[in-house]
Amino acid sequence: MIWNKKEINSSLVRDIAQNYELDLLTSSILARRGVLRPEDIRFFIEEDFRFLHNPFEFDRMDDLVDRIKLAQDEGERVLVFGDRDVDGITSTVILYNALIGLGLEVEWGLPLGNDPYGLTINVVEEFAKNSGTLIITVDCGISNTEEVKRANELGVDVMILDHHNPGEDLPDALVIINPKMDACGYPHRDLAGCGVASKVAFALAFGQTELYNQSFCLLNIRPLNDSYLIEAIKVLNLNIQSRLHEVIVPGVGDPKTMGIIDFLQGQPIFVYQGNTQEAMFRKIFGKAYEIHYLDIAPKIAESFPPLADQSLLRMKSKSRISRYTAKPAEEVDIFYSIFVTYMLKTQGQLNDVYRNTLDLVAMGTLADLMDLKDENRILVRKGLEFLSETENPGLRELLRRLKLFGKKISASDVSWQLSPVINSTGRMGQPDKAVRLLTSKNQDEINKLVDQILGLNKERRQLGEDAWNTIYPMGQESFERHNKRLCVIYHPDIPRGITGILAARLVQRFDAPAMVCTLQDDYIVGSVRANRNFNAMNFLKSLESFFRDYGGHDAAAGFSLDQAKRNEFFLQVETTIDQFHMEESTEDTLDIDAELPPDYMTPDLIKVVDKLEPYGEGHRPLVFALKDALIENIDLIGKGEKKHVKLLLAYGKYKWPAIFWNSADRVGSDIVQGKSVSLAFHLGRNNFYNQESLQLTLLDVK
Repeated sequence: MIWNKKEINSSLVRDIAQNYELDLLTSSILARRGVLRPEDIRFFIEEDFRFLHNPFEFDRMDDLVDRIKLAQDEGERVLVFGDRDVDGITSTVILYNALIGLGLEVEWGLPLGNDPYGLTINVVEEFAKNSGTLIITVDCGISNTEEVKRANELGVDVMILDHHNPGEDLPDALVIINPKMDACGYPHRDLAGCGVASKVAFALAFGQTELYNQSFCLLNIRPLNDSYLIEAIKVLNLNIQSRLHEVIVPGVGDPKTMGIIDFLQGQPIFVYQGNTQEAMFRKIFGKAYEIHYLDIAPKIAESFPPLADQSLLRMKSKSRISRYTAKPAEEVDIFYSIFVTYMLKTQGQLNDVYRNTLDLVAMGTLADLMDLKDENRILVRKGLEFLSETENPGLRELLRRLKLFGKKISASDVSWQLSPVINSTGRMGQPDKAVRLLTSKNQDEINKLVDQILGLNKERRQLGEDAWNTIYPMGQESFERHNKRLCVIYHPDIPRGITGILAARLVQRFDAPAMVCTLQDDYIVGSVRANRNFNAMNFLKSLESFFRDYGGHDAAAGFSLDQAKRNEFFLQVETTIDQFHMEESTEDTLDIDAELPPDYMTPDLIKVVDKLEPYGEGHRPLVFALKDALIENIDLIGKGEKKHVKLLLAYGKYKWPAIFWNSADRVGSDIVQGKSVSLAFHLGRNNFYNQESLQLTLLDVK
């Protein structure tokens, strides 16, 4: 295995450390990973909710809120319809709970058994027949053109909350909220479906406040040498709509021609330290104009006592905001930031949205393999924190049964232990059990549902193993036949619910994209999983003439087609694959984040690991390296055949327990007691009988 440690500029590392008050090791890791832009660095440092993007940056969010408020006023029946995977399940629960909290009459639905993905004509017609008037899809809907058309014919409004790649023809829905749409207005495209649902829940909570859809101005005046600088921000739904920056010399020019007069006209004006602001306003305009304002400083001081009597200028000198902006923040930017923070604290329902949804957002985001970049880092980091102490009784019981409750839950705990269990309900055609678990308050029902879900997971695992043993030889043959660029499997007896699992396993085994297909009724249904920068959706788009429907993400997608087209389809796949870009295999390369001298190899190293959490898609776990670690002890471990190696290493001032999976065959060659070796490893925690200790997980030894 080749160890690759990227060279970095030491002065750049020092600049990052100084500008963001970070230690040199953390700064070097960020630099080596190419995290250099201020707007990217903030999501590795900050976890305050004010650094999240505003839901009302979605162009149609206010229309969605207004339609739901109308349903609230009119007592309409609403259907939330989701998907069968973890993201779809958590999205359904988040929006269902938000609407129930508003007092609406709500029901939820998901594809059950062998139902196809997404909304169906049958679901629409049944809902309309029962006097339903509003359907909201979550984690699906962007490809349901015909279903939305039928809903419109029946007088049922449809609003789509999705994050899958849109096609050329969009459904004629009342509102579409999808961060992957080019014209959506939202700055972050990689929200999971549950992330979108959480944003909607926040917008609905804000829709219950007095400031919803009320435009107002934040005004700040400050003196210059012989003039005054007037800064103003026009705000709607806590979202900045426009700015004004104007320098005025008292007595010079006609006030009627000054932009500030029109900018402030006809809306509430908030200022900070009103007496000072009014005095400067008078010096500029005299008695020609009156200004009616609300001084927010007393309210802010009441909520944040340390800010009492502090000017915006003084707060600006201490603010972290300027670190993350392309140009220096103005005092009015500090005012805006404080105002948003004030709203989050004083409007309890806004903070409650985060408290009540981010545990589910973390689960869905990790399960759907969303890139842990931008605001996903804050959503998942805080979500894992809330998950560790979740107040959801069904989720709490499931965590207890999985021996996760009461411990610090990591992204890998969710990905390897929690998500597969929730996902098994959808794989086995019973995702309703997971939704019922996550919405139930009845402990007896919760206990029964947990038993059933754990049973489904056990059954799913056995089906997966049986199917893997069947398809693995087929995967080897296909991998070679497709020039080691693709695995394509078709087997009519594979359960539909595990095609995605098998495709992902083939990707891991052969380090190439994989497609697994099965037969359902008279249709071929399949799942694609991708790696090496291969775009699954673009690949399927090149084959779209074959499909009844298809959709998904860049790295994971699905499709269905008529059985009669099967042979022609697989022949076209074979001739098309070579036309698509794919990075070279990296299976023999290990990227090193930092090589540690003895003084750096201390228990405090875990603080660096913790600081850069969470880890997952787009942000792999840290890989450290060190030279000349002494092997003091070797034990072979494992159930039955002892395939794994447990080591005790001496390096620097400390002894380090380490585990090296599936490496028993290396003992006696490059793993020898009493010898010194170079190591590449992850650093993590090992919990044994509620006792936590640090442990190295070795990736390679030289």
